[in-house]
Order: sequence, then C-alpha cells, then structure tokens
Amino acid sequence: CFRNSSLAKEARQYLRERGLTDDTLQAHSVGFAPNEWDWLLGQSQASGISTSHLEQAGLVVTRQDRSGHYDRFRGRIMFPICDPQGRCVAFGGRVLPNAPPDSAKYINSPETPVFSKQSMLYGLDSSREAISHSKRALVVEGYTDCLAARQAGIHDVVAVLGTALGQRHARLLRRYADRIVVVLDGDDAGRRRADEVLEVLLAEPVDIRIARLPAGVDPCDQCLTAGPEAFEAIIDEAVDPLDYRMRETFDRLPQDASDEAALKAVESVLKILSAVSPRSPLPPSQRQLRQDQILGKLARRFGLSRDALHARLQEITRSRRTNIVSASPDGLRVDAAELVPWDREVLSAILAAPDEVSGLLDRISEDELSAEPAKIILRAAKSLIATEKSPSLAALLLELPATELHGLLVQLDESIREQTHLDQIGRLHHLSEALERRQADKTAWQTVRTLKTSPLQPDDEAAMIEQLVSARRAAQGMTDPKEG
Repeated sequence: CFRNSSLAKEARQYLRERGLTDDTLQAHSVGFAPNEWDWLLGQSQASGISTSHLEQAGLVVTRQDRSGHYDRFRGRIMFPICDPQGRCVAFGGRVLPNAPPDSAKYINSPETPVFSKQSMLYGLDSSREAISHSKRALVVEGYTDCLAARQAGIHDVVAVLGTALGQRHARLLRRYADRIVVVLDGDDAGRRRADEVLEVLLAEPVDIRIARLPAGVDPCDQCLTAGPEAFEAIIDEAVDPLDYRMRETFDRLPQDASDEAALKAVESVLKILSAVSPRSPLPPSQRQLRQDQILGKLARRFGLSRDALHARLQEITRSRRTNIVSASPDGLRVDAAELVPWDREVLSAILAAPDEVSGLLDRISEDELSAEPAKIILRAAKSLIATEKSPSLAALLLELPATELHGLLVQLDESIREQTHLDQIGRLHHLSEALERRQADKTAWQTVRTLKTSPLQPDDEAAMIEQLVSARRAAQGMTDPKEG
C-alpha cells in the first residue's frame, strides 16, 4: 500500500518533505494504514488471515456493540516495532499533518505477552551491533528522528515508543552500551521530558548524558538539514544529568526570586543528587568529588552553608532509601537455605556454568520453579542469553535491581565455591539428570492418571503398566533391566 497506492500518496509526500529517501523507508519497512475502518480486515480476509489472529495481535478492535471489528490503525504511517532478535511484535502509527487536532500524534499496538512499550525501543534490533561497537546509545523521541539519523550515517540510535525513557529501557540498553545519550528537542516539551527521566536514569549504574537541540529543532531536521557533523557536535556537548539539572535550575530562576522559590530550586537539585546510584560507573572517590562540587556551586549561588546543604542531602537520601526498602515486595526476601532443592539446583547451575547452561535452561520454564525470586532470576538469565550475553553473577547483579535478589545470588555463589567436589561439567550433568528424573515423574503421573480414568484393553493396560514401571525406575535414577 505505501509504495504505490494512491491511498498513501500524502504519507509518501510528507516523509519526503521531511528528507527521508525511498531507500531509507524501504530498508525499515515503513508502511501506511489507509483512513478506512475495514481496510486491513478486507486485506486479511483475502489473504486467509483470521480476524481472531488480528485481534490477538492488536491490529483490530471489537466494536462496542459486539457486531464486528474495525481497524485499530487508520490514516497513519506505520512503523514495525521489533524485539532485539528482529521479530516484529507490534506497530507504531503516526498521524499525518492534516489529521484532526484531537488525534493522538502516535499510537502503538496494545500491550501483549510479547510487547510492552515500557521495555522495548524502536530500532534496537538493527542498531545492536553499532551500539556494541561504539559503546553508546543515542535515544531520540520519534520514529522519523531515528530513521533520519540512520540515513545520515549515525547507526547507534534508537527511539522511545511514545513514552519517557524508563528504568527498563536503561537496563536493556546497558547490555550493549556504556553510555546512554538522551537527545531532547529544544522546546518546553523537551525540558519537561528531561524532568521526567532524570531521577529514574540516575538510579541506574550507567553513564547517562543529556543533549539538548537548538530551540525549534528536532533530530530529524538537525541530521538532514544541518548534517551529521552538526548533530554529532551536539552529542559531543551532552552533559551529565547533574550538570543539566544545575543549568536548568539556574536558568529558570530569576535574579529577584523569592526565598521560597530559591529553596525549592535547591531541593530539586538535591533530590536529583540523592538519586545517583551507588553502583554508578564512577569510582566512589570521584562520586564524592562530584557531590562536593555540586554542593559548592549551590552554596555560592544561593548563599547557603555547605554543611547545611550536606545535612539536607543526607536527609533526602535516607528518606529515599527508606521508601525503596518499604516498597520492596516481601516475596523477594528469601535465604538460599530456604529454597527448595530444585530451585537451588537450577540457580546454582546458572552461576557455576553460565557459558554452558543455556541448552538446559531451554528445557526449564518459570512455572517449574517454586519461589518467586528463583523465577525472576531464571527470567533474567534467559533474557541475557537471548541477547548473546553470559548470565554470570556480575551480569545478573546488573540485570536485577532488587538488593534482596543480590543477596540470594551472592549466597548461592559462595555455596558453590565451598562445594569443591563438583566442577562445572559435574554440576551441569547433575542438573541434566535431575531434569530427566522430573520428566520421568511427569510421565509416571500421566500414566497413572490414564490407568485410573480410561477404559483400556488388556494388552494396552499391560503396556501402560510396563511404561509406568519404567518411568518410576527412571525417576529414581535406576536403569531399566532391559538396558542391562
């Protein structure tokens, strides 16, 4: 529809006016949803795709009176959203300039089991390699901004999906990049978005930078009009969040500001300073120097004593930590000794042999584990493996935010080190055998259920009993007599 249909003529014209070439649009599979209520429904029926599948994918919506369905995306430029492995899991739709004023500029597919806008980024699937090479990730706000940067030769760039960059986004990017640069439009909306993300991002152990574009300019314009060199120059001038907050605070506050306004400005800076992660990539001594530098600037600017500022910072920090602890779910507080043997066996194998355990983890689902902390750790390990990273102790500590889980992982790691009778191969073999026994248990249970509930012919019943005995032997780790 997008390339040749007259229905998409206005969409093609708009994107060309933005400076995007046909090659760029084709390379990123940009499409168009005509402004009709049932265009996709008609196309899918002709192609043999069921309406129920479209509904499950979030592409059509059930009418309120239940009389049928209608297309979710209408009159929008369509951008496929892929997971890090390149599988399309959702779509983002942008309105055209002549859309009604009350139309949302962007809408995304609804949340599904395979898509959450809070944990996915547009373009990450095609930028992972570039980000891993440059060790930085540039984060822009719109799909066209991302495509314009790619067209200009800047490939380590992704876009958020109509939401502020959040904690899960930062953790995802941290797998590939040492530095995240948030590129903001040079308008009041860009300033508000910076306010939304600063506190969240500072809590993550990654180097964050803020880059502000000139007033009235977005990344697409900067890349395609001023050129990639001008865009890179702005990226090079990106500042850390603390400097950004200081500049914004000083710039916004008039010289004749009241004492109340001045104290409010000071509090905003101290609040951001208290959010800095203790796992920041900066060494502790450098973090301390950075803190002293900020407090010194505040003291000089507002005529306050450094001691008073430091005391207030400590109060805010203590309050923050108390809130974090009180918000921590009790279900994550567990001692390694309290884990059931199977949970402990799986987690120990991950920590002992992170580079070899992936094949076995493919055979284990979260539902097979008992404790919620064990399920979360297994999920994190599989997530790391999916991005071609080893689920080592260090990687898991970075991946998991809850300190309760950190304590559990460290306990398990220390226990592994004490068990010198089992090496990596031995532990993997031990887990493999345990998996076989559990499978045999399942088979035996299913066989017993069939014998109790289903009428069988004598020969079939004898075969089932023989299967049950064999499964029971396997569950006990015994060899079938026929094999001896």
